[in-house]
Amino acid sequence: MIEISNDGTTKTWEEIVYIDPAVGEISDIAIFTARTTNNKIGTYNLDFTTKIALAITGQVNPNPALAGERVHFTCNTEGYAEKVTIELWNGEQVELIPDNETNNKRPKYLERKLYSSA
Repeated sequence: MIEISNDGTTKTWEEIVYIDPAVGEISDIAIFTARTTNNKIGTYNLDFTTKIALAITGQVNPNPALAGERVHFTCNTEGYAEKVTIELWNGEQVELIPDNETNNKRPKYLERKLYSSA
């Protein structure tokens, strides 16, 4: 969008840009460059920062667990988590299901047999 003043010398330029969540946290400089028709250039540097809108914590119960014992993994997220996985000691990836979706997708306590990679 461009807004132009009555005398044509003052303009407001605007663009909305989507920042992919994969970008993560960065601190950089956004460099604005203006150019005239006869190639005169003006620049303006602006500090630019993105933050990850995501926090995660987890618990294991019981901890420590005995061999052969049932272990309950719990995870809490704040932000826009789309998927949560646990990587276990044997390299297996286990995907967690949010509490509010558990009843529709699988039993609340899914029992899995996990074996040592050794």
